Amino acid sequence: MGRLYYNLYCDESAVHTGDRFYIGGIHCSPARAVRLERQIEQFRARTGCVREMKWTKVSTSMLQAYTEFADIFLKDPYATFVLAEMNKGDYWQSLAGSEGSRFLQAYFHFLEAAMWASARYSLYLDETTCKRYKWRSMHYALNLPDIRWHRQKKVARFSAVDSHQSSLIQLTDVILGALTSCSTSNAKASLAEYVREQIGKPTQSGRPKLKTLSWTAPRVPRFRPAV
Repeated sequence: MGRLYYNLYCDESAVHTGDRFYIGGIHCSPARAVRLERQIEQFRARTGCVREMKWTKVSTSMLQAYTEFADIFLKDPYATFVLAEMNKGDYWQSLAGSEGSRFLQAYFHFLEAAMWASARYSLYLDETTCKRYKWRSMHYALNLPDIRWHRQKKVARFSAVDSHQSSLIQLTDVILGALTSCSTSNAKASLAEYVREQIGKPTQSGRPKLKTLSWTAPRVPRFRPAV
């Protein structure tokens, strides 16, 4: 049996607002990604929503459109979502010398946990979060052949993508916002309730639609990527 190939579209939330933040990603096969993108194109043509879709833009007037947008993922029989709560804890400051590098350390551990050991991946991350050269350093670290945890987690493609140009990162942003937001906005609360209810249903393959992870900055990191 050949190696499996998957795409992972990632975004983050609440990075600078407290002692925890969230990273999430849509996990699907390349063929499934093409199908999702085609459905998003049809959605945009039907609704006229040609601009960037973001959780922060959810409003009463746009609630129906955002519900339809979320349904593209929620009703897909195979695509799944990985959600990680990243806790800074007592040892956050010791991870690295700057907040940006500490964030990349945490992101590294998220990717490590989100990827299947036997699969090969194309990763798509929002480029506005960090400089591209730092993302490239993490790509190198994920592929180090002498780190036993990563031998089966080869990353074939590692792309920093402008979310304006990636509908699937926009979809990730909306699902992530719905799962993690505590907004008192009626529209956001309504969409969040709907997404949380629907994502609890299993996929056609029998796997959970949502995989949750929890990470706390360790006292001694097991591995430090060169970021």
